[in-house]
Amino acid sequence: MRRFLRLACACALGAAGLVRAEAQITINASVNSDRIAPGEQFTLTISVSGSGSDLPHPRLPALGDFEVYSAGNTQSLSIVNGAARSNIEYIYLLSPRFTGRKTIGPVSVVYRGKEYRTPPIQVDVTGDASQSPRASRGARRMAPNPGAGAGPNQGGPDVFLDASIDKPRPYVNEQVTLSVRFFTAVNLLGNPQYSPPELSGFISEDLPPERHGERVVNGRRYYFSEIKTALFPLRPGRASIGPAKVGCQVESQAAWDPFSPDFFNKFFSQAGGGVPKVLQSRPITVEARPLPAQGKPSDFSGAVGRFRLAASLDRSSARVGDAVTLAVKVEGEGNIKSIAAPTLPPLPSFRSYDTVSSFNTSKTGDVVGGAAVFKTLIVPRAPGNLEVPPVTFSYFDPKSGSYRTLRTTALPLKVAPAPAGEASKASPSPETAEAPELTAVSNDIRYLKTAPVESWATKALGAVSRGGSTHAIPLFLLILAFSWAKYSDFKAQNPSVERARRAWRAAQARLKAASEQTDPARVPSVLYETMRRYLADKLHEPPASLTLQRTLDLLNERWKDGTKPELVEGIRALWQDLERQSFAPSPGGRDSDETTMTIEALRNLLQSIERTPFK
Repeated sequence: MRRFLRLACACALGAAGLVRAEAQITINASVNSDRIAPGEQFTLTISVSGSGSDLPHPRLPALGDFEVYSAGNTQSLSIVNGAARSNIEYIYLLSPRFTGRKTIGPVSVVYRGKEYRTPPIQVDVTGDASQSPRASRGARRMAPNPGAGAGPNQGGPDVFLDASIDKPRPYVNEQVTLSVRFFTAVNLLGNPQYSPPELSGFISEDLPPERHGERVVNGRRYYFSEIKTALFPLRPGRASIGPAKVGCQVESQAAWDPFSPDFFNKFFSQAGGGVPKVLQSRPITVEARPLPAQGKPSDFSGAVGRFRLAASLDRSSARVGDAVTLAVKVEGEGNIKSIAAPTLPPLPSFRSYDTVSSFNTSKTGDVVGGAAVFKTLIVPRAPGNLEVPPVTFSYFDPKSGSYRTLRTTALPLKVAPAPAGEASKASPSPETAEAPELTAVSNDIRYLKTAPVESWATKALGAVSRGGSTHAIPLFLLILAFSWAKYSDFKAQNPSVERARRAWRAAQARLKAASEQTDPARVPSVLYETMRRYLADKLHEPPASLTLQRTLDLLNERWKDGTKPELVEGIRALWQDLERQSFAPSPGGRDSDETTMTIEALRNLLQSIERTPFK
């Protein structure tokens, strides 16, 4: 009975400790500059790292003072002593809307029931926007007629989307760079919403940051934004890249008469909506070529690119039985995460253990590469001047269309005999390992202790066992720890459920922040961001991908009892009003009463949505 109680208590405490250990992650946020001029962009980098493979997506704070653009993410994985640790960096480009000292609130993640937050970041927006080259470029982008004299229908469309690849027939696992460019020659009302293409038969890596520039197409000048992605075909044959999509609001080119009686109606109608457009690029098919069978080395494991190989020992001398680390490093250009550990040569003079690996990905010049390090623990069995034989690594070079084999030099290691007192701890040599000597110690059992001595822990457990039903406490702790672990796993595997459940609470916090805002001009942008983030959380969608029409379509699909016309009209009216006030505010601004009414209107609308059941 005492043994059972000890085992149950140890299992309970171990399970609880395991849950705590698994839930440990870190999150950091940083900017590349804390002092910028109006119209310029700066980079916000959010890093999430932890031991699990299901790291959550960070939740951005309300950023009503900035325009926010996603510039992709990068991921790295390291394995040390059999434990994997992942790190994901999310990159965002921010452009301030107002001058002054601005605060980027805490970024948070919820992981296995616990919330992690970063400290707030202060950014000073000062200077003259007209002196900034980026501001000048932005002014040309939003100019009424960026076509340099071309009419709205001359030389090409007002906006269009183009997608292209640099290699139509790559080898398997060779990088293909996908470029998606959004061209505009007219004013846009609000930020375009980008939906990446669906990929079939590829592994993808983002190539941040987003590019911007100007180009003349068919005699018309366009401003363009470009997003690049690295693709690696998984198997020979056809692989498809679906159409990319961009939703935007285009300013109407209809002529306005300032003396017309409905001039102001047209102006506010233009500011509130514009002409909605959904652009779609053409789908692309890639024909992946198989790697040639002729000349394939026996140790080839699928690496494609251009690489370098190096090997080293962490020491040049050791004693018999000492642990020595053999590190093999493969670095270069290619899909570094697909590289397998090189096969080690026979090591008859050493005892070797499992290899641990770590990967570090780099993206320089739109080329994916990096370094993979494989570490193996080896223990010398006998003294002498030993050496680790050369290590080989083979890869396929797509530029030359041939296989290449790299080889390291032999690594010398001077091994001294183990000290006399530690000779029994050293590993036996190969000659004596099969026939160890046994020495008789005694002909009978000699007891070390004549009477059992109970420790305080044994006495405590014995007292619990004599206490009747109290012996069930360890079992209860075990069940509680197991239940909490299952609940945490459910939340980690269903992040959308937890996100929708917390949507109303997060919206209430943002509404409170809006009501406490001292600058009325900033309230509409905060409310607009609150509304979009709440709807994105309820619909399990990224906020940047939601347009008004897409939001209404998703709501009609997911409401349990069908379409709600009164809610649809309320959402449409308030969305358009907040969007107009955010991007084209009235010259006189809003008074405090009108601001309070808008906050209450949004609160009542979100409460109505919260009470409406979803599928």
